Amino acid sequence: MNNRSIIEGGIIAFLLSFLAGIIVVLFLGGISAGFLAVILVGVNWLCLLAGGWWASTRAKKIGLFHGALSGLVYVNISIPLNIFLKNTQELSIPIVLVSLLNSTLWGAIGGFLAERKYKR
Repeated sequence: MNNRSIIEGGIIAFLLSFLAGIIVVLFLGGISAGFLAVILVGVNWLCLLAGGWWASTRAKKIGLFHGALSGLVYVNISIPLNIFLKNTQELSIPIVLVSLLNSTLWGAIGGFLAERKYKR
């Protein structure tokens, strides 16, 4: 297990998600809030895929595992940040559990895809 690649993957996923979210809101801010939320969820999933991909390619082994753990690192960054920014009205146990599941799943998919692409 390569801890450094897992942490890097989670941080990269978080930074990409943050920057992509800002860009989407700036360029698509005029659309309805419901549609914007759907777009941001899709962007978040792509960033988690990228983080899982990064963790898997850096570790060069067990891509699914490294990708999934990078998704957990992402959640461990984003949820405390939401609590710190006082965005707790939308933060409940079911939402945290779904976030854990989604982040782990999409990170694992990214790691799996990277492992399949670079498998020798």
